Amino acid sequence: MVNVLAKCHCGYVRDWNSQPLHGRMPLGNLVFAASILFSGSSPSKVLQFLRHSGIQFLSERTYSNIQTAYLIPSVSNVWHMNQKHLLESIRERNINLGGDGRCDSPGYCAKYGSYSCMDLESNNILDTQLVQSNEVTNSGAMELEGLKRCLAKFDESGMKVKSMTTDRHAQIKSYMSKQRPKIEHYFDVWHVAKGIDCNNKPTFYTFHQ
Repeated sequence: MVNVLAKCHCGYVRDWNSQPLHGRMPLGNLVFAASILFSGSSPSKVLQFLRHSGIQFLSERTYSNIQTAYLIPSVSNVWHMNQKHLLESIRERNINLGGDGRCDSPGYCAKYGSYSCMDLESNNILDTQLVQSNEVTNSGAMELEGLKRCLAKFDESGMKVKSMTTDRHAQIKSYMSKQRPKIEHYFDVWHVAKGIDCNNKPTFYTFHQ
């Protein structure tokens, strides 16, 4: 931001800024920080590019402070507001869900895992839960914990879950059978097809758990 303080011999004084302020923060900082976050860009690479170009810009520390104070709370508020309206709109009907997990790295060394549940009729994501590996016994258990949290959220919202379609995760299979017997559990057909050996005698699976 450029600040110009102009003083005239007649006594007139004008203080001019090249952009508006929010308190003491230039609003351009907020706009640029939001643009980096919402575009999915890497903050370190964007800021490094601007430094190499000789363009004055905010520091990584300032970016992190703006993200923590403004951007993340805004995203969270919008998500929860829209999720509330979405759950209320489908509360009266039986819901057929599809769920799957995703980790930040493959194998059993992941630190974070997210689990998302989608309404198979409207194709809307109803809930997403983030699980850290130290919250459960190991990385392999993050997917089950994410599913549990999603279903708990739906229970709190008074939703009627009729069926749940997942991959062939052994822990989820056991949990749905023993802890959630009233919910029809199905396997996704793609994961079932992966288990068929085309070179030998076909093995048949039931889609209904």
